[in-house]
Amino acid sequence: MDPELHEDARRTPRDLEPGPGALLTSMAFESAQPRVWALVGDKAGDNAQVLALARALGLPFVEKRLTYNRRRMLPNWFLGATLATTSGATRSQIAPPWPDLVIAIGQRSVPVVTKIRQESRGRTRLVHIGRPRAPLSWFDLVVTTPQYGLPSRDNVIQLDLPFQAQPRYAASDAWDAAVPPGSRSIGLLVGGDVGPYRFDARTVTALAEGVRALCASRGARLATTSGRRLPAAARDRLRDATRECSALFHAVGDAGTNPYAAILAHAEELVVTTDSVSMIADAIGTGRPLHLFSPSLSPPPHWRLLSGLTGLLGAACPRPLRDALVARGLVIPPRRTELVAETLIENGQATWLGGAPRERSVSVSDRARSHELLLERVRALIPEHP
Repeated sequence: MDPELHEDARRTPRDLEPGPGALLTSMAFESAQPRVWALVGDKAGDNAQVLALARALGLPFVEKRLTYNRRRMLPNWFLGATLATTSGATRSQIAPPWPDLVIAIGQRSVPVVTKIRQESRGRTRLVHIGRPRAPLSWFDLVVTTPQYGLPSRDNVIQLDLPFQAQPRYAASDAWDAAVPPGSRSIGLLVGGDVGPYRFDARTVTALAEGVRALCASRGARLATTSGRRLPAAARDRLRDATRECSALFHAVGDAGTNPYAAILAHAEELVVTTDSVSMIADAIGTGRPLHLFSPSLSPPPHWRLLSGLTGLLGAACPRPLRDALVARGLVIPPRRTELVAETLIENGQATWLGGAPRERSVSVSDRARSHELLLERVRALIPEHP
């Protein structure tokens, strides 16, 4: 029996927001419907993108959760099409009848999806989100964003932000107690150390000074939530440095519900650190003024080596050759989330914290249209069923 089947096809767009959906067993699966698998893992942000795209198609889909073993660390060009990187529980659910379409994300799922295509004798279509770290030609469609540096190809669609459903905005007791009705408020969403980005003392001081100045200019109080990647020392320093303008500060481990959704729902303006593209996308979705702040760049040795080699390659190779190497999975550009921020700044959808706004050149309707074009491309991959 297949895992739970989401029958989101019967729902309205409002019903297609993240959250538990109507679930059916495979016994209710009609053969006339195309089979769609959504492969998820242990990363909430990745899962949100996979499920958002699957739901937006308006078709029933099967959600399959993948778990991996140590072989997942091997490069995809070496692994090829295999389930050897997965746990026994995962292997038992990757079985026929094979799907018409698989939606997956990231590096780890690549051997699995290519194995599914192999077992289906090439019938299964593959849609991959993000950066597969494998030849782009292995996939029918790759949905990516600027930070991954993938070249333009016929089977590559680049969005300015990840495809994800709008979060469910909600009030919270903490917000209601801290921010009285009618009070002006600014929300601060802080990520944490990742890749080359570090929240050192200088970064935290600059961030605190920026949000204090913004609050003072608006006559507003600050509501902050920070992620699990923020070091304890940085969290404590930020809490102390913003105390004079703070109405609410929540960190991982604090008592009570995380006010993340409430901040998105109620803050009049938002400040977001650029280490988290998912948080930026959530903030953009509110339509409210957005201020971006970039943490310090202090990359670890392996990141500096990779970035340096990529830079040398870019300087030494003509662009077409470099793009060809990236497209074949032989060169993996380092992830650069600042490229997402720079794109948003250039088209006027955001400003740097403390900077002057630009004229907006991209509207909400423009983004909606790009999403609809993506859905049209994905639906076109699915064979018609009688």
